[in-house]
Amino acid sequence: MEIINDEEVLRTLHEPMRSTGETLVLWPHQYRAATQKAHIQEMDSFEGQKGMLVYSWYPNHANRAHRSHCGETIHLLMMMGTAYFVPVKERGTKVIKDSQDTRMILLRDFFEEQSIESRKKGLRADEEKEKERREKKEKKEEEEG
Repeated sequence: MEIINDEEVLRTLHEPMRSTGETLVLWPHQYRAATQKAHIQEMDSFEGQKGMLVYSWYPNHANRAHRSHCGETIHLLMMMGTAYFVPVKERGTKVIKDSQDTRMILLRDFFEEQSIESRKKGLRADEEKEKERREKKEKKEEEEG
């Protein structure tokens, strides 16, 4: 799908309401986390960008997990070349010819970014462990000396 109207992008849909702390729609957890990390509300324009449809919310859907907060269908797109997700009202999108190559590129980019994030977390954990070891060693040396 291609975003054709930037005004239909719901940049803050992932943010909780101040009054209740709940979001307007129920998000699949992995998509909400990736959207929060991407800071999509700070991006200038999505017009002309392409993405793969991964989730939709519909008006008056019986299942709250699929229910739109407004009277319109909202699509969640995984954007090309990134691992972030953008919610867009249906009238702000255009269906484009889908190909296996496009899907493979999107999935590859997503998993590469997820892998990078996992490695960063692992490195931070290793650094913390090393710091703790050094602190224990220094403390032990102080007690002995």
